[in-house]
Amino acid sequence: MKDNNMKFVVMGDGLVGKTRLVRTFAYNKPTENVSFPITMGGKKDFYTKSYGHNGVLTIYDSAGQLELKNPRSDQCKNTDAIILAFSFTNKSSLENITGQWLKELQKNKVFGIPIVLVGLGKNEYNSANNNHIDPQINNDDIVNQLSSELRTTVKYVTCSLQKLEEVKTVFNTARELVSSNEYSHSFIKRIGFC
Repeated sequence: MKDNNMKFVVMGDGLVGKTRLVRTFAYNKPTENVSFPITMGGKKDFYTKSYGHNGVLTIYDSAGQLELKNPRSDQCKNTDAIILAFSFTNKSSLENITGQWLKELQKNKVFGIPIVLVGLGKNEYNSANNNHIDPQINNDDIVNQLSSELRTTVKYVTCSLQKLEEVKTVFNTARELVSSNEYSHSFIKRIGFC
């Protein structure tokens, strides 16, 4: 981490709310009832935000489509934290965390980079819908698997995209992980991965 600047990459299945999460944080206001175009992983899919005295946070909003692995791989280079998102309204998005996303992070050698696992849309949960996941679910097994296989610290948070304070908590948790003693970024920089 140079000059208090940080880079985060937000990853997860398509249509789970990643763009809404990033834009709500970047613009400091909830983005309700707004349709976003599908993120294609181009160079324009990032946002910067000043924080602290001399810090700039760059957030990459990655594409969730399987066929767009190369742009995500490029976005991961020199990242300080990964925000790995799933939706409480899409059961397969949680299943893909330990399937598709863990495999992709391993393939890209994203070891030692702190991860915030975030469940999005907790306010949209409907117990009558079989495709929804209860926000009270215990995700310790997933956190432990990510932590063990990627040799990193993983924190789990839930977020209502309609509540700015909860959105801020996601990014503050990532900043705290990067800044904490639990995480040594110098090792990752030294071996040249992400």
